[in-house]
Amino acid sequence: FGQEIIKPQYDHMTDFHDGTARISIGSKYYFIDSTGRKLETPLSKYAEVGMFNDELASVSDGHYVGFIDKTGHEVIELEYDDVGIFSEKLARVKKDQVWGFIDNKGSMVIDPQFFDAKDFKEGLAGVKMGEFWGFINRMGDTIIDPIYSEVASFSEGLAGVRRGAKWGF
Repeated sequence: FGQEIIKPQYDHMTDFHDGTARISIGSKYYFIDSTGRKLETPLSKYAEVGMFNDELASVSDGHYVGFIDKTGHEVIELEYDDVGIFSEKLARVKKDQVWGFIDNKGSMVIDPQFFDAKDFKEGLAGVKMGEFWGFINRMGDTIIDPIYSEVASFSEGLAGVRRGAKWGF
């Protein structure tokens, strides 16, 4: 405990997530494992690179977003306007101004139809239907009707919800 495992050598770094951390040396970005070994993931062609979650990281060319695996292979084509992280094996994706959900193979599981969406937590995702928020399950079924001004994700069986100016759970 307290022993330096990877000596200070990077210009920037992130916390480890999904077994990797993103680091920079000068203007080049890399992923490293917990021993400091660089993963052979080419990042230079991307304008933005997210963190790995469920073995995939989001990447953007500056216009569209998709996902790569830890070898740098584009597993999910850069075709979305925006994306969330993979959570519970699904990721939220925005296309043509509405959000839906894909699986880790890129198949659309819940068609884009929501004005906004949150990541799945504890089997439910907050989604904005019209001007209000509710919750759906992994099949896309509405489980909690859209009656809230804002919602937070579920944690320990509870989700923060706002009606007007007041929050509750």
